[in-house]
Amino acid sequence: MERSIEPPTPPPGPKLALALALFTLVVLGGGGAWLIVSVQERSLVDLLIGSSPWYVQTIIGIIGGWLIAIGGWWIITRTWLEPVRVRYTNLIGPLLTGRWIQIIVSICAGVGEEILFRGCLQHWLGITLTAFGFVALHGYLNPRDLRVSAYGLYMSAAMITLGVAADHFGLIAPIVAHTVIDIVLIDRLVKDWRNGVG
Repeated sequence: MERSIEPPTPPPGPKLALALALFTLVVLGGGGAWLIVSVQERSLVDLLIGSSPWYVQTIIGIIGGWLIAIGGWWIITRTWLEPVRVRYTNLIGPLLTGRWIQIIVSICAGVGEEILFRGCLQHWLGITLTAFGFVALHGYLNPRDLRVSAYGLYMSAAMITLGVAADHFGLIAPIVAHTVIDIVLIDRLVKDWRNGVG
């Protein structure tokens, strides 16, 4: 009796990444927007626009996000952080192989997470607690893993910077910065994965 050979199940890849991105945008971002408008009784439009024109915030976000991403990449490529880099290369690489999915995931994270954290939660928790909470929820602050926590401390400082930008300029600046950070770092992790770093 011949046994039929099942084809291997393909990895979830882009479909899983897209589902998570849409969850971040719709559930986290939408939930944050609802809390801002309905519970905090503030204007989401006023938060986005802030005190600076959108194009000024966009320039600030692009430059700030790029500088933060380059600093983060420099840190994670130090020899003693190699295990952290390999871990995230293996996590991100297979999920985000295509350039468009990388951009979509980065935009959804930038918009959804910044509306929730910098727009909503920062109003209640303040800049510093929101920044450390954000980084901790992403798994970068782990007392049992000093390597990942070193990267987490850098990212906490970066998120404090985004919190200050949200307060001083408007929410567009941290949204753009967050998106740029993700685009740059995801792109480099995927290139590492393709080059066999993981």
